[in-house]
Amino acid sequence: EELVLPPSVTDVDSLLVWLGRRKPGAGPLFDKERVRVTLNKQFTEGFSKLHDGDEVGLVPRSPTAPATPDLI
Repeated sequence: EELVLPPSVTDVDSLLVWLGRRKPGAGPLFDKERVRVTLNKQFTEGFSKLHDGDEVGLVPRSPTAPATPDLI
């Protein structure tokens, strides 16, 4: 997906916050404890600056099983 970011999104951390606010309830999906971020195919840190044309990848840290109701 190609996105046009607002001027306030300048680094990886602010990108994750912005992505989490795009849709109601999506915030936890972009939590830094749940995803690792690649920038131009290299794992990166939250303080890494973003530039026009950068490729960002989101990699889950580990799969989380969906919650299931207790069985009686």
